Amino acid sequence: MKRKVKLLTVLLTAALLLTALLPAAAAESLPAGRYLIDIPSDKKLTVRESPSAGSQAIDYLLKDETVEIVETVNGWAKGRQNGHFGWFDARYAELQQEYDCAMLIADISSAGASAVDFSLLKASGVDGVILRFGVSANGAQVVAADANFDRLYQGARDAGLAIGVYFASAAVNADGMEKEAQWTAAQLESQAPVLSLPVFYRPTTAAQKALSSAENTLLISSFCHTIEAAGYDAGIYLPADWTSANMDFSALSAYARWIADEGDYCNFTHSFDLWQYSDQETVDGVTGAAGMSYLFTDLIDESEPVEPTETTPVEPEESTTEALPELPAHREGEFVTVREPGCSDWGEERAYCVDCGALLHIRLLPPVGHRDSMWETAKEPAETEGGMLIRRCDVCGEISKVQYTLPLNSEHTHVMSDWTYIDAVNDSLLRPLDAEEGMTGEIADFVEVFACTVAREKVMRCADCGEIVAVYADTPAAHTPEDNSVVTAADCENDGHSRLFCRDCGDLMEDIITPAYGHLVEEWEILREATTDQEGERQGVCLRCGKTVTEMIPKLEGVLGDVDGDQQITTSDARLILRFAVHLEEPANETVRRLADIDGDESITTADARKTLRIAVGLDHA
Repeated sequence: MKRKVKLLTVLLTAALLLTALLPAAAAESLPAGRYLIDIPSDKKLTVRESPSAGSQAIDYLLKDETVEIVETVNGWAKGRQNGHFGWFDARYAELQQEYDCAMLIADISSAGASAVDFSLLKASGVDGVILRFGVSANGAQVVAADANFDRLYQGARDAGLAIGVYFASAAVNADGMEKEAQWTAAQLESQAPVLSLPVFYRPTTAAQKALSSAENTLLISSFCHTIEAAGYDAGIYLPADWTSANMDFSALSAYARWIADEGDYCNFTHSFDLWQYSDQETVDGVTGAAGMSYLFTDLIDESEPVEPTETTPVEPEESTTEALPELPAHREGEFVTVREPGCSDWGEERAYCVDCGALLHIRLLPPVGHRDSMWETAKEPAETEGGMLIRRCDVCGEISKVQYTLPLNSEHTHVMSDWTYIDAVNDSLLRPLDAEEGMTGEIADFVEVFACTVAREKVMRCADCGEIVAVYADTPAAHTPEDNSVVTAADCENDGHSRLFCRDCGDLMEDIITPAYGHLVEEWEILREATTDQEGERQGVCLRCGKTVTEMIPKLEGVLGDVDGDQQITTSDARLILRFAVHLEEPANETVRRLADIDGDESITTADARKTLRIAVGLDHA
């Protein structure tokens, strides 16, 4: 339903104003949210420039219209309509949906904005911007940065606006998506923009919408996972007409949703965080059109301040935080072949850490080529028909060479020419190898078009008559590596990769893996003590990534306090625990260490020894 056009001239000529309404009581402060205007159908609710009855009237509202209220002052509600602010009597607003947060966000990088004054933009009521970070085309074969990003980002940063970015995707398969995601992650790592809103995946082609729900879900999940692995929040931009036939919303519920649906209402049937209600809005500070969105939920990352960058520098206080311990370096062992290369098939070998066994390196092994046997007759020559000789590979049994012989009564002698490769660029060479040339069944299947992972086929023709004299299957072509590897940094939970891809076919040639670091927690909170009957549980905050980590504590194997393993608590156990406490001796293993920690404070102290002694002499219970 489109909002009626309401111009000031219409307002000034309107005969019915809301002054006839006499509400009973002043409205209290209203929470931010979506409201329904509750007035008689024959009245209009005046909207003013400021929260005052004497302020200039700029608009009006009708019965049952909806408006987004962001602030209440002295009974006046401040609402947004089509990107503009206005004040009206809050007593006539009926709450429909309360928002945790309500902000106005401008998308100024894709809707034709030619110049931006970010100070004016912020003064007009805009709280943040989402900028285009990069764009791809032709199924993600071409990936490039937005030419205006650096300028727009710095302007928004200087103005103290919240900033998010999006990548305009064209990927329709896993290879294209990986290229887009890895490019975005690498650019984020190199530029390190300060973002308080997510990095959004934004489909741009009809071909993407035409993919199945499973295909889109897999591609979008891959992009978002890569972004989160790079240390940024991920989100998804979607037109409102996307349904469960286009993607699995429940499987992607962890990511923020930015929905595009122009008009007064968002018709998207699932939950969402941002609503782009217009992509051609006129806003102060922007020369040209801007996309405008409401942010309804609290996506703002408060860990990074959204303040102007031109401030007086403050001398940092002396840090008392200890540096994190250095991560132990993996030691790569010898490569182990996990798949031997075949005559025309690629092999694979892997290298593992000699200390912990973690996978560190994967690389491909080129095919070894066919090993030909002796010639054998596949077809005897006749008086008027030629014959055929073949060679099979001694290793795999595949036909590797074919040679044709002349009819018995032929007086012609073939003059051999050079070998010519069958190539997709020159498909005319494929025609003589069709069934009309007598090549059917096994021989016809043998002829294939060139690819990195498929044997190259070449033919020899007679220099005089042009007939095919011989066909030969060469070894598959070697991959041609790209100039640069695609790098993803490791974090606490995800492996890092330095990947090398073939420039021609896109296959992964080499993968150097940096195993996930694992969480580093120094202080654990025991949620449930481990006993001999059940596992325990503990929780702590990782010093590296800041995530709250929950771990299970294995069941106790033995009796708490029985560190010598004789199934009873005696004074010898107390003496041994005391030696642990004063560091005269170390527990033999982790189980002994846990059995010695009687009070469960994650350390062995003299208090544990005293309690064990009291249990041993009958003054206390285990």
